[in-house]
Amino acid sequence: RRRKRYTLPSSQSDSNGRQLESNAYFISSLLSLMSSLLPLLKAEFKVLLPEVLYPVVCKAGCKHSVVKMAAVSCLKVIASDCGFGDIKSLIVLNMDYLADGFINS
Repeated sequence: RRRKRYTLPSSQSDSNGRQLESNAYFISSLLSLMSSLLPLLKAEFKVLLPEVLYPVVCKAGCKHSVVKMAAVSCLKVIASDCGFGDIKSLIVLNMDYLADGFINS
């Protein structure tokens, strides 16, 4: 049985400018919350990495600067707290999770 994938809301899903801004700030708040909780979870977070990494990487490529900065910051925290050192190592060593996320999105 396939597990339900959780995704962050899209900041491009609505053409209404106010709604787009609202979505962007909501997404960046979620990413900031995740960054804040990571140090508390430490090793337990590695279990969640397959589910979390792809959506966060996607948001790091977002056109909205607030979302992009929050996602990159979150990736730095994930890399550091999970022992990967930097974002590049995090991505290279978890390419299988990213490929799976891409295929199943």
